[in-house]
Amino acid sequence: MLLLSIYIDIFASNDYFDISEILQIMTDLLRELAGNFCRCGNCKRTGHSFCRPCFLSLPHDLRDHLYRLAGAGYELAFKLAAEYLKTHGKWS
Repeated sequence: MLLLSIYIDIFASNDYFDISEILQIMTDLLRELAGNFCRCGNCKRTGHSFCRPCFLSLPHDLRDHLYRLAGAGYELAFKLAAEYLKTHGKWS
């Protein structure tokens, strides 16, 4: 719960996010990090959000942002990466 309140505090002042979107992003992040499969169907390492082919298909600057810590920009980078992968046919 403390982690949830920290994320809400971080994003509450940002007009780009609302609370339901924050909860959805957190759920997606935890699911992706805990799983052994990427949304594309390929195997991935636990603790990674994407398999290697999906990660390498992202633009370099977006990949760099995925190395940020949670609460310091990782959530937004994950959201943008997921949108990129969906629009470029990697994820359904």
